[in-house]
Amino acid sequence: MDSTDKTELSAVPPQNNDSDAAASNEPQALSPSTSSAPLEWIRMELMPLPGSDHQPKVLFWNPTTEALLGDGSEEVLALVAQAVEAGHLKSATLSHFEITQPLQKPSEFAAILTQHYWVVPQPVKSPDLAESNPALLH
Repeated sequence: MDSTDKTELSAVPPQNNDSDAAASNEPQALSPSTSSAPLEWIRMELMPLPGSDHQPKVLFWNPTTEALLGDGSEEVLALVAQAVEAGHLKSATLSHFEITQPLQKPSEFAAILTQHYWVVPQPVKSPDLAESNPALLH
């Protein structure tokens, strides 16, 4: 574009009035006030597999900070530590699954947990430790 061209380029499309926007089938962009922040925590209801000596638990996990909170988190952290020390999992359904950073990687954490529990995950804004031992959702 040379200096004599007065055409202004813009990445923002011209604003439509409300009747034009309503008539258009084009999706409208969300304003910053309507967008929501991502949920950083995962509420996990852990139900022991049949024949297991584990107890049901409700834990809160943040993969970004590697935090695991709630009653019984020590037991789960011990399972994680064992898997990290071994460096992998072996089972009838997982022929070989490498374990390096399970508290950061959901697939690794799920592989560890599903050897002992049925897991019901739910993204949440923050941990509600007051509910970490309520009536479980089963």
